[in-house]
Amino acid sequence: MKNIIGKEYSRFLNEIKSRITSTRIQISRSVNKGLLKLYWDIGGIIVIRQQQYGWGQSVVERLAVDLTAEFNGAKGFSVQNLWRMKQMHEIYKDNEKLAPLVRELL
Repeated sequence: MKNIIGKEYSRFLNEIKSRITSTRIQISRSVNKGLLKLYWDIGGIIVIRQQQYGWGQSVVERLAVDLTAEFNGAKGFSVQNLWRMKQMHEIYKDNEKLAPLVRELL
């Protein structure tokens, strides 16, 4: 096998590494944006349904159990996280300065 190690190869390797790193960052941002949107939506749905049906906190506890079971023990849908999603939605939905920023992210 011919020795290809040299300046050209080093530049080639750095270009490939740079593209990999750039793509990883883009994917991470996309995933984070998607999760933020999902959490915002879940929080909003919880707020609406609790108001609509007069449900209390037990519905969130039951939802956490059902979602965790459905999604193979996923920790992201714990009672605490669902409450945080609801709280995030309640806190920022009417904030004149922050609500547009949250929507822009989504």
